[in-house]
Amino acid sequence: MVVIDREKCIGCGQCAGDCFAMILDVKDGKAEIKDGHCIECGHCVAVCPMGAVSLEGYDDEKIIPLKDMDYDIDPQVYLNFIRATRTVRQFKDKKVEKEKIEMMLEGARYSPTGGNLQNVRYIVLQDETEKFKKEAEEELYEAAKEVLKGPDANNMHLYAGLWKKMYEEDIDRLFYGGGTVVCTVSNAQIPGTLTAARIEEMAYMMGLGVCYCGFFCRAVNGSEKLRRKLGLKDDEQMVCALVLGYPDVRFQRTVPRKKADINWL
Repeated sequence: MVVIDREKCIGCGQCAGDCFAMILDVKDGKAEIKDGHCIECGHCVAVCPMGAVSLEGYDDEKIIPLKDMDYDIDPQVYLNFIRATRTVRQFKDKKVEKEKIEMMLEGARYSPTGGNLQNVRYIVLQDETEKFKKEAEEELYEAAKEVLKGPDANNMHLYAGLWKKMYEEDIDRLFYGGGTVVCTVSNAQIPGTLTAARIEEMAYMMGLGVCYCGFFCRAVNGSEKLRRKLGLKDDEQMVCALVLGYPDVRFQRTVPRKKADINWL
C-alpha cells in the first residue's frame, strides 16, 4: 500500500503521472490515493522529488537516492563487455564465495517481472551439487533411451547421444566441473529468463565464468523425484540453471556472429 507523507508532499503530481495502475491523483495541492489495485512497483517512491512516498511492508533503508550512487556505464564499454563474454566449460577447482552469489541475486531481484509480480525465486547448489548432478544424469539417461527410439527432431538424437555417453562413460558434460549452480524458478518463463540474464552479467563482472545448463532444467522439470527434492511447486518450473565458477580458460578475441536480421518499419 502506498503511503503519502502530506507534510513533505508538494503536490507536483509526478507520482500520479508515472503510476501505471493510475491509483494516485493530486487534490487540494497534495497527492492522494484513489481506489484501485497497487502493484507495488515503487515508481511513485522513485520519482518523488521530496521523498514523500513510501510503500508499506518494504525496508526504506534499502532505498538509495540516485545522486548518491555511481551508475553511469559507457555504452561502448558495455558493448565491448557483451562481445567479450563467452560460455565457459572449463572451471578451476575453486569455490565461488557466498558474498559474490548474494551480490548476483541482489542484481537479479531488480529485473522486470511483468506487473511487478516478483514471481521468481532461486535455488543455489553448492554443497550438494555433485549429488544432484548424478541424479540429473540418471534422468537424462532414461530420457535418452526414449528419444533415440523416435524420429530425430531439433537435434534431439544428438542431445540424447550426449546424455547416454556422459552417463555410461562418467563424463561431466552437465556442469563441466563447476561447483556452483544457480537456478531461477518461476511460474512464468520470461521473468525467470530475465533474472538469469542479470545473474550472468553480474557473474562475468566479478571474474567468474558461466554456462547455461538447459539439460539440468530438462532433467528437473521432467522428474517428479527431482522436483520434489528441490522443492518445486506444481505451478513452477526451473527456467534457467547457470553453472558458475572460476574459468580455467582464457579467450583471446571475440567470435564471429551473423548479421542482425532487422526489419525497420
